[in-house]
Amino acid sequence: GGRPNYVSDRYFETRGRAGFLLHPQVDGVDSHGVGHYLPASEVGADKALASLQEQIEYWLENNAEREAMRRTGFEWVKNNETYTHRAQEILEVVFA
Repeated sequence: GGRPNYVSDRYFETRGRAGFLLHPQVDGVDSHGVGHYLPASEVGADKALASLQEQIEYWLENNAEREAMRRTGFEWVKNNETYTHRAQEILEVVFA
C-alpha cells in the first residue's frame, strides 16, 4: 500500500478466481468488477477507513449488485488479464 499506480497480483487473482474485491482506486489499472473506496494517500487514514466501512456495508446489503460486480470482474480477467494474455503481449513486443 501507499505506492501510486501499484497493485499486487492479488488484484487480478481475486477476480480471476471469481472473488469480490474492494480496493482503492489506482490510476492506469482496469477497474472492471472492483468496488472502490477512498485511498488513505488522498484522504488520510480516518476517512479511508470510514469509506471502506461504508463500502463494506453497502456491498453486504446489495447481494444482487455484488454478484453482478463479481461476475464482471471474473469475465474481465478471464478475457483480458491471464498469463496467456501477458505472454502474447511480450511476444508481440519482442517480435514486432
